Amino acid sequence: MFTMLIKLSENDKRVLIAICLIILLIIVLVGYLSLLVRNVMRRQGKKVDFMMYDIMKARVIVDSKTFGKVARYKSNVYFLKKTWIPLLILAVFISALLIYGAIIGDIGLKYFAKNINTLSFGFVWPMGEFFGLHVPVDWPTITHYPDLSFEFGKYLSYVCLIGLTYGGIKFFICIQSLIARELRISSLKKTYFTKDLNKLSELQKDRKSVV
Repeated sequence: MFTMLIKLSENDKRVLIAICLIILLIIVLVGYLSLLVRNVMRRQGKKVDFMMYDIMKARVIVDSKTFGKVARYKSNVYFLKKTWIPLLILAVFISALLIYGAIIGDIGLKYFAKNINTLSFGFVWPMGEFFGLHVPVDWPTITHYPDLSFEFGKYLSYVCLIGLTYGGIKFFICIQSLIARELRISSLKKTYFTKDLNKLSELQKDRKSVV
């Protein structure tokens, strides 16, 4: 192994180091992203506790089926209250794209994809052989820059892209929150309505200690 590394050229070593760093970066990002999603969903699921606290305190619900039905109803109502604004945003910007497309005779919205593509950079990557693989061996050269020259259809596409991205993210967060609340409901049903001898034993011990 060490002999193979010694025989590598300086260029091959740079490529190998770059690949290792990219893999490490991906692993770290995925780990932090999964941790972030888990914490966010746990916090979102706690909304069920707030919704059901007074009902459970009053002991109105005495079985898991009723608890699930009431909790899901409250969760769905909350979902509708939170999603109408993102859906309205999506509807407005999609309608704007369709109306402009109809005016210029482009119902397929090809103009939208073309205009968004003007925001991109063009790159040419120097390629080379590395252990039989054709991989980039150096930083890329920029061949063209974003074209920000004014054109109504182009800037309409930019604005609609921002609006659709914002509305889509907000709607995705609402969906994620709904899933988190559903998971929390299932967890609470097991916590409160499952017959558990350990919980019964702890309850009896607490009663004896009070006496």
